[in-house]
Amino acid sequence: MSSNNNNRNNNRGPRGNQGRGFYGDLNPQQSADPNRFVVNISDEDYESDGSPRRKTGNDNRNQRYQRLAPQDRPVQKKQDQGIMRRDIPVSRTRVITSRAGEKYEIPEENNLPPKLLRRQQRNPKSRGCIVSVVYAVIVVSISALLAFYLIVGINDMFGLVKEPMEVVVTIEKDADLDEVTRILEENGVVDYPFFFKLYASFTMDDDFKHGEFTLNAKSDYDMIIRKLTRPSTADKSVVKVTIPEGLNLEQIAEILEENCVCEKEAFFNTVATYEYKWDFYKDIPKDEEKRVYKLEGYLFPDTYSFYIWEGSVSAINRLMDGFDIRILRNEELNFKSRAAELGMTMDEIITMASIIEREVPDPDEMKNVASVFYNRMKNPDHEGTGGKLQSDATMWYPYINREAMLASDKLTDQQKKDWSADNYDTTKFAGLPVGPICCPSVNAVKAALYPNDTNYYFFFTKQDDDGTIHYYYANNYDEHQNNVRTYG
Repeated sequence: MSSNNNNRNNNRGPRGNQGRGFYGDLNPQQSADPNRFVVNISDEDYESDGSPRRKTGNDNRNQRYQRLAPQDRPVQKKQDQGIMRRDIPVSRTRVITSRAGEKYEIPEENNLPPKLLRRQQRNPKSRGCIVSVVYAVIVVSISALLAFYLIVGINDMFGLVKEPMEVVVTIEKDADLDEVTRILEENGVVDYPFFFKLYASFTMDDDFKHGEFTLNAKSDYDMIIRKLTRPSTADKSVVKVTIPEGLNLEQIAEILEENCVCEKEAFFNTVATYEYKWDFYKDIPKDEEKRVYKLEGYLFPDTYSFYIWEGSVSAINRLMDGFDIRILRNEELNFKSRAAELGMTMDEIITMASIIEREVPDPDEMKNVASVFYNRMKNPDHEGTGGKLQSDATMWYPYINREAMLASDKLTDQQKKDWSADNYDTTKFAGLPVGPICCPSVNAVKAALYPNDTNYYFFFTKQDDDGTIHYYYANNYDEHQNNVRTYG
C-alpha cells in the first residue's frame, strides 16, 4: 500500500480500522466521544494515489464517501457539533469531521444512530401535553398549600377554632417581637408565629410591656397585643356580669365562663394555687384537706364589667376587691371591731353569714334566723339541740341541694347514694362548718354581726303560690311541731 495509505492508517491509531478513526460509526460504545459515532473506513475505500474511492455501479457496499475540497467545506458552528441536539434538523446528508480536521459527508439518513432516529419519531405535541399537565399539577398543589396556610392563619388570627385556655405568661423587660412570639407559641397562645409576627409588624404595635399577663388562646391577635402593650385597656370588648347573692364558687365559675371572662378550669386552678396580696387573704384558714374551696365566701356578689377573656386571676381579684370594700371597709358594718366583740374570727362571721344567706332570702328576717343559730351555739343543752345548727343548706355543699348533687357528673352512683358532706353538714355536728357554703350579701353579713336578741331555737318557713314566704319561730320543739302542723 502507498505511503499515503500508511500515513492514513497511522492516523487511525493502534486500534486499526475501528480505532481512532472518523466519527460517524453506528457503534457509539467504541467512540471516544459518547455524543458522536465512528465511521470505519478500510483500505478498500481509497485509490492507489490515496484519494477516496468513488462509488461505482458495481459497488455493493452500504456507504461511500466523497472528499470535499477545502474551499467547499462548510463552516461548522459550535452548536452543530452535538448531533443529539433537538434543535438541529436531520437532513439526507450530514457532514462529519475527522480528528485530522478533514470533513466528510454521509449521504444516507439510515446510517444515523438508532437513538437519534427514535427521538426524531417522537410527537412534539405529546411532549407539550405532558409538560402542561405537570405544570398544572404544580400550580394546583402550590395554590392548595397556600390556601391551607391562609385558612389556618386566619383561624389562628381570630381564634375561631381554638378552645378557651387560660395561661399566665411573663414578659421580660425590653423583650422584642421575636422573644414575645416565642413565649406565646410555647404557652399555646398562638399556633402560627409567622402570622402573629406579620400581624404585629403590619399594625406596628410591638411596644410590649413587661410583667405577668393572663392570656387566653381563644383571644384574637388584636386582643393579645392590646393586653401586652396597653394592659389598662387590653380588650376591645366589655361584658357586664351580675353575680347574684348566695351563689357558691361552682356557680360563679359557670357564670364567668358563660360570659367569656375566664375558663372554669382555670378559675378553680387559680383559687387553689394563686397567692393574692390582700391582707384578709392571709387570715383565711388553709385547711386544704377539709375545705372544698379556700376562697368560698370571699368573692363579693355584685355587678361587674369585665373584659372578654380577662382571665381568672384578674376576675377573682376584682371580686375580692369588692369584698374588701363592701364588707371589711364598710363603716356601717364595722366588721373587725364587731367580730372581736362577738369573739369570732373573720372566717367564722363569713361562714355564719353564708348559712343565713342560703336559709333566708328576706333581709328583714335574716337577723331572726341569725338569732336561732347563735342561741343554739350558746346553749347547746336547750331542748336537746346539742348545739347543732341543723341547717339543711349545709347538707349538700358544694351543691345547692339534693337535686343538684344527684345531677352532678363528678360523682359515681355509689357516691351519690352514700353522699355525706362530712365537714359541712351541720345536722351531724355542733357549731359552724369548716368554712362558708356560699358568698353572702351585705345584709347576711350584717345579720351575722348584729343578730336580733330573741329566745328562738327553731324556725319554719312556708311559701305561698304567689311566692310569698312566711316565717314561724319557736322556743321549743313542741311549739315548732305545732307550727309545722298548723301552717305546713
